[in-house]
Amino acid sequence: MRKLKHCALSLPNTATVGALLFSGVLDRFPDLQLILSHGGGFFPYHAGRFDIVYTNLAQTREHLAQPPSTYLRRFYYDTIVHHPTALQFLCTMVGNDRLLLGTDYPFPVADPDPLRLYAQAGFAEAEIAAMAGANACALFRMG
Repeated sequence: MRKLKHCALSLPNTATVGALLFSGVLDRFPDLQLILSHGGGFFPYHAGRFDIVYTNLAQTREHLAQPPSTYLRRFYYDTIVHHPTALQFLCTMVGNDRLLLGTDYPFPVADPDPLRLYAQAGFAEAEIAAMAGANACALFRMG
């Protein structure tokens, strides 16, 4: 059987992440690396609520070893969030090294200049270089 190492998830991200977490998939497959589109959907912004569910409902702890927010850095996130403050928050939650360039090209909501958002969010040149390519190169072992 082939070992799955990389996978890109689309909408609905939050429901998918919840299923992966509460079913124990991430604990059973610790080397699995997943890329969440659209900045991870609502998960990074709703991680605290996931933790409350984990704390207050015993059945959610049956397959999950740690609170859901501790799994935020298990994912990579594309940066197609369309707002500098949202991108700053995502970076605060998961770290710059977990962010990958996103554009949504060729869809009508595409960002034709995703690097502009990085500049609007106030990222330094090194952080922009990481998000714009270096993080992906490291993830996919391209150099």
